Amino acid sequence: MATNRIAYVARSASAFAAMMLNNLTIEELEAFANHAEVTAHEKSREMTEALGDDEMALTSHAAHMRSLAAKIVLLRDGLVPALKIDKDNSSLRNDAVRAMGYIRAEFEAMTFFVR
Repeated sequence: MATNRIAYVARSASAFAAMMLNNLTIEELEAFANHAEVTAHEKSREMTEALGDDEMALTSHAAHMRSLAAKIVLLRDGLVPALKIDKDNSSLRNDAVRAMGYIRAEFEAMTFFVR
């Protein structure tokens, strides 16, 4: 399952970033970043319940959640504030959209694998 999740997240995040790079406003990125932590907790609880007592799956899920938490903090506390200061910085915008894509893909993966 872990390999499938990694592959799914990589493909989905890349596709999202390619589609949305020039279509998201700073305000949309900020709104997503501000709500992402709450969503991550909700999705993680659902995933943890679905995994039951499978220690390997729970360990893998915990590793994904640590990476997800780091991306949320990076987006919310680093990239979005930097974009507010330097609105025309294409490198920052690219990094922010890629982080958002990763977060969004992890949410989708958790929803998908819970079913």
